[in-house]
Amino acid sequence: MTYNFALWRKLLRGCERLPLPARSSSTARSGPKAAGSSSASDATPSNSTIISTILRIETTLNNPSEFKILTSSENAEGKVVCRWCPLRKGISNFWRYAEVAHGANARLIDALANAPLKGKATEALDRLCRSQSKAGQHVNPVTPENVTLFKALLAGEFSINGFRNRDLQNELYSADPANPSEAKRRTHRTSRLIAKLRGHGLIAKVKNSRLYRVTQMG
Repeated sequence: MTYNFALWRKLLRGCERLPLPARSSSTARSGPKAAGSSSASDATPSNSTIISTILRIETTLNNPSEFKILTSSENAEGKVVCRWCPLRKGISNFWRYAEVAHGANARLIDALANAPLKGKATEALDRLCRSQSKAGQHVNPVTPENVTLFKALLAGEFSINGFRNRDLQNELYSADPANPSEAKRRTHRTSRLIAKLRGHGLIAKVKNSRLYRVTQMG
């Protein structure tokens, strides 16, 4: 196949391009930024200096095996069986990379949103301050002591792939447990906190896993 380079040059000259300001190493990443990271990926919002001020969300998958991909294969009987497998590195899985990154970006943007305390937001907070009943079980109301818990849930790394019981423990406790009994008590206490958050609809469990994610209400 041959290309008409002269024609391409004419087309490119005729295209109206928006002028971009020069960027040096000192201004390439200027402006405030916030970042959330985990062993699997990084999601970084920052201010872009290209046109005015634009919030840019970047997600980098360092360890894709933390995520899942739906694969299909034939068994010994010739039937097609589908199952969720760890996401591997490879060009053929780029479509799944895009889905995972897009979901992480969307959840991080939702976590950064700052809604004013009026109207429906006030009603939602009032509901959290009352006890709830779910599936016949009583759920205690949210108390001011749960502020540390809320800060942990809004951590950037949790908006990427969710969190487990042990992940939440790492945010709530700064020191390691002194003995196995203390570790067991922490696990049970964190499980009760997770049950409370699920009862109020603030988090939801990811199917067929031990992961939890913050809901739209959360």
